[in-house]
Amino acid sequence: MSRKMDSERLETHIKWRLFDIKNELYFVGLHCDDGLVLYIYSPFQDLVQTKITDEELHQAKYQFSTKEAMEILLTQGKDVEFTFEQDNVLQLGLLLHSGTRATLELPYNKVQNVERYDVMSSLSFWQMRSILALTSMNEELQNMLVEKDSAIEFLGYTAKEYGGSRLIRRWAPIGSQNYESLTKFKPGVWKKSWVEKYRWKSKSRRAALLANDLEVLDQVEPSDYRPKTPTPEDTEAEDAQGEFREDSQVTDSFLATLSEAEFSDRINSQ
Repeated sequence: MSRKMDSERLETHIKWRLFDIKNELYFVGLHCDDGLVLYIYSPFQDLVQTKITDEELHQAKYQFSTKEAMEILLTQGKDVEFTFEQDNVLQLGLLLHSGTRATLELPYNKVQNVERYDVMSSLSFWQMRSILALTSMNEELQNMLVEKDSAIEFLGYTAKEYGGSRLIRRWAPIGSQNYESLTKFKPGVWKKSWVEKYRWKSKSRRAALLANDLEVLDQVEPSDYRPKTPTPEDTEAEDAQGEFREDSQVTDSFLATLSEAEFSDRINSQ
């Protein structure tokens, strides 16, 4: 087989997924080639590889195949354990479909030269495809959330018209999760919140370093967005309750006071 065909086969047939190994971020590539080849890479570290064959598993009297091992690695990440031992040995723990746990000690070595280029190219292609897919999904989800916000707002006006304010207040008392769920989705605020949560939750030093670059996410609100602080326009005791006001300009709750005039205008515009 020619060098070009080898390269193309390697780039397109490696299946990648993310793993957390001792609180560090690792990309693990899986490739079937007379056995199961594992390529393991962490940012700023060497790319290494190891291999499992059915013959080795049979000799060790394990009751599973490399095909099952690959399926477990791709679909059951939480049931997989990696440990780098001394003398270039990788300890791989798998929870098998039978319910038993198998532990393999696999020698590994650095990937260099042409093969390293091919493997890293495969990883780059996988990352680019993932970015494109996630970007498209993100845009679709944001549009969906905006549409749902409009529907919830209309239902809120409708419920108020028919005297359902008390019922809504009982379902969503201020400070509750339900109250938060009635907060309008703002991409900029959500992205900032997500970045901060990711930084605090990530135990990985490298992942935390990479998270700093998440600031490049567009955190600017749309140009026509103007945060508003609703003010009570009714004199009815129910509408004057604090739960129906939103004083913060960061969030915009559907529990803000809605006047009868506003409701009529909204209904007529539908």
